[in-house]
Amino acid sequence: MKSLKTLIPVIIFLLAIASLTSCNKETKFIEQTVNDKYAISVPEYMTYLPGMSDEASFQYGDEAQEFYVLIIDESRDEFYAVFDEYFLEELYERNLKGYTDMVIDNMNETSDIFNVGDYKELTIGGMDAYQTDFYGVFNDLDIYYHFTTLESDNSFYQIMSWTLKPNMEKHKPDMGKIASSFKEL
Repeated sequence: MKSLKTLIPVIIFLLAIASLTSCNKETKFIEQTVNDKYAISVPEYMTYLPGMSDEASFQYGDEAQEFYVLIIDESRDEFYAVFDEYFLEELYERNLKGYTDMVIDNMNETSDIFNVGDYKELTIGGMDAYQTDFYGVFNDLDIYYHFTTLESDNSFYQIMSWTLKPNMEKHKPDMGKIASSFKEL
């Protein structure tokens, strides 16, 4: 009987450790390379999902978890040519912040966007970046967006990840990891 009494605390301890370990399970990421131009790491459960955007060079997600990521890359020279042609300097700064403001304004034309957070200035993969988050309504669904823009010598990049608002807390840490893994090749 005494050996059973000494085993019970050991069993409880092992069950507690197993429980804690399963709760702290971190997402495994896999690096994806796009057109030998850039690489980004996404959760291993995400797959290529074409058709989210005609402009996106990267479209991954998991429909079961309602968690998606897309990247749009644009030539800096082409962007600044359009910027100058349409005298956009009256509305936006001619820099990464102006690019970010313009993209968010354009997104607001197709979705109801609100609560845009302050821009956080970062360096990601050696490039200047701005990052923010906001909420929106698209097709009557409440969406949480994590949005990052980057500027390299030749390109602007937009990294947008989103999920349903109730899933925000679950996916927000991975959204930050996805954006911070970006690098030009």
